[in-house]
Amino acid sequence: AASVAGQGSGRTLLCVLCGGRWRREGLACIACGEERPETQLILAGRELGPASLEACGTCRSAIKVFAAVDLPQGPPVAMEVLTVHLDVLARSDDLSRDAVALAAVFPPP
Repeated sequence: AASVAGQGSGRTLLCVLCGGRWRREGLACIACGEERPETQLILAGRELGPASLEACGTCRSAIKVFAAVDLPQGPPVAMEVLTVHLDVLARSDDLSRDAVALAAVFPPP
């Protein structure tokens, strides 16, 4: 999954395979539910491309955050390809992303 940045304290989550979107209130980690703001990490800002990379300091899971204005309708596989450098950065910091999101760009053999 990825996230779409928007107004307010909630998140719009996004499936990178089918393009499905759903709303989740709050900014808690989508992997473990951690809510403490001091555990949220921002590893790469928007100055590095069309997405930022956020992670949870508790469970070490990462998520790409796309700006709503940059995101086309439908599955954002092209955006995954354009932001693969964020996956490399996550791995170098010993973080993990949902395997389904990575399968959009790197299909299993």
